[in-house]
Amino acid sequence: GPPSPTVSSPMSPKISEPNITLPKNIKGNQQSKKPKIRSRSNSSTRIDTYVNESLDPARDILSENDERYINFNTFKYIIENALEKNINIRELCKQADVTVKILSDTIDLVHPLVKDKKTKSRLTRISNLLFQIITPDEENIISS
Repeated sequence: GPPSPTVSSPMSPKISEPNITLPKNIKGNQQSKKPKIRSRSNSSTRIDTYVNESLDPARDILSENDERYINFNTFKYIIENALEKNINIRELCKQADVTVKILSDTIDLVHPLVKDKKTKSRLTRISNLLFQIITPDEENIISS
């Protein structure tokens, strides 16, 4: 029969795929336990001192590495900073790697333990702020 037409295939240049190596610091799902850093700052401001002492009763509960609550140092940091004028509490939570819900739960846990009126009212104010910004989705997250 008639000669079959030869499909002229141009020599396709071999494209060498770049060797893609994933950076090793990509965060997987493993919860890395952050080392507890005891910050020794000399600039202990007044608020720092009184918040520190008044939150002391909560120190034991919050240092048990319970996934449902924030560790003590992070909690203290958030409580000290949450009411600063230009602080966005959501951003603060993000920085501290904490969900609004967990912060809220932690405040509920700590509030009854705190005797100091100033700190108690501070906790209440933060709690109310959280209540205003928390979304139904966040409200219903059950942390496994």
